[in-house]
Amino acid sequence: MKNFYLLGMKGIRDCNNRKVQLEYYLTETIKEFTKPIYGIRVMRHLKEELTREKEECRGISEDRGEVERLLLKFMDSAVTPNTLSELVDEYITSRLAQCV
Repeated sequence: MKNFYLLGMKGIRDCNNRKVQLEYYLTETIKEFTKPIYGIRVMRHLKEELTREKEECRGISEDRGEVERLLLKFMDSAVTPNTLSELVDEYITSRLAQCV
């Protein structure tokens, strides 16, 4: 089972001065007999058009608080769907480097 929790929205303007709405979701994947695992989904909507873009990174951590903190940092920085995967990869790589 998969759940989506909207944690925030941010309005910005793109390089063509069009209004863009960014939505930030915490995702929760629950499988039988396992702990929930959390991820992030970012959706981008152009207000003048019916264009939607989304990207999701699943399985970031079993620690909901850790993923929520990361999501809020991304929201503060207005991270868009096209950069989400790269930023999550950098985060996980740096987290793993700290464990070594």
